[in-house]
Amino acid sequence: MNIASRTKCVTREQAHRRACELAEFIAPRAVETEESRRVAADVVTRIVDYGLVEALVPKRWGGAGLDWDTLLDTSAEVGKVCGSTAWCFSFFLGHAWLVGQFSEVVQKKIWGPDPRTLVGTSFAPGGKAIRVADGYRLSGRWSWASGIDHCEWAVLSAIVPSDVPSAQPSMMLFMLPRSDYRIEDVWRSAGMRGTGSNDVIVDGAMIPGDFAIPFADLLEGRACGTELNRERFWRTPFVCGFPLLLIGPALGIARGAYNYFVDWMKVKANAYTGVSLAGSTPLQIRIAESSAEIDAAELIIERAVERMAAVDADELRSVPFRARNYRDYVLASQMLVRAVDRMFAVAGARSFLSANPMQRHWRDIHTITSHIGLTADPIYETFGRLELGLPLNSRNPMY
Repeated sequence: MNIASRTKCVTREQAHRRACELAEFIAPRAVETEESRRVAADVVTRIVDYGLVEALVPKRWGGAGLDWDTLLDTSAEVGKVCGSTAWCFSFFLGHAWLVGQFSEVVQKKIWGPDPRTLVGTSFAPGGKAIRVADGYRLSGRWSWASGIDHCEWAVLSAIVPSDVPSAQPSMMLFMLPRSDYRIEDVWRSAGMRGTGSNDVIVDGAMIPGDFAIPFADLLEGRACGTELNRERFWRTPFVCGFPLLLIGPALGIARGAYNYFVDWMKVKANAYTGVSLAGSTPLQIRIAESSAEIDAAELIIERAVERMAAVDADELRSVPFRARNYRDYVLASQMLVRAVDRMFAVAGARSFLSANPMQRHWRDIHTITSHIGLTADPIYETFGRLELGLPLNSRNPMY
């Protein structure tokens, strides 16, 4: 089938098959992606042409209206061959949920011309927003904007002072067109080297009020866009949905590391004795342990996603529910790291060679799980405090 003639994907199964085909195209470009520090334009074009970017976009805007399980499936397939590409791929797809939280004015502006429009983000508040007539004036620098070079829009966060002197400031999210910001090429990292997570700089852009939403509304799944998009997917609280954008690529990386490691160990021999390593009982045990841990992590993630589809909207938004799902995401990410570490520890010095994919998988999964969105202690603390009947820690802003 000619790529240019493809229609948008309409089922989860079709999206999964196309992600597998896409991974075959991406695999030989993994080293080039790292060296260039960004996903190549032809790879992004292929992602768009495969009809995957609009997989999660509402049907009324020309998308397929699929759910979190599709995001998880497809990003994991790409992650098996290239963590950096999977990371950007996951954001390109998953940011549909974020666009759908904004007003109808924003959704029409972005999806009206093309449901495949790419949107980047930087959630770490890096600039200053001041309330003005009919909106906000935004200035500053934002970091960690993955894949931003390929995006036509960006969502940036900022702390907005309250109009009431005694009241606390609030965090807001702002949607900006490409003409309102510039990109500075700063991305140089030990892991996820090819994500092009560059800085975004804004010099006094005027943001209409319709193009801003309170972050607190996203935490509870109550943003204005949920009145337009009524399906359960759009009511997903931030901590139940956003971490899946991170975990899908991590799951794929762990799978890719495991597949490569097992194939390599089948043929690898001791450099001094020539004896095949496949007959080593300790190696066989490490393989079993890592395989089981990856499988268990995937089951935990899948259970969390299924749980979201099984409860009513009020329970989905409740703090105990959010805390339980977030707890599971973090545990699964820790299991994936342990599985890769266990294999890497017995892979030998050749695993550190730049031509060996093991070192890339190892660096990438450690980088992903260092993301603030998967930081274990505050997430575990919240769940533990709820179990013990204690009030939440006010310093934890995610609940």
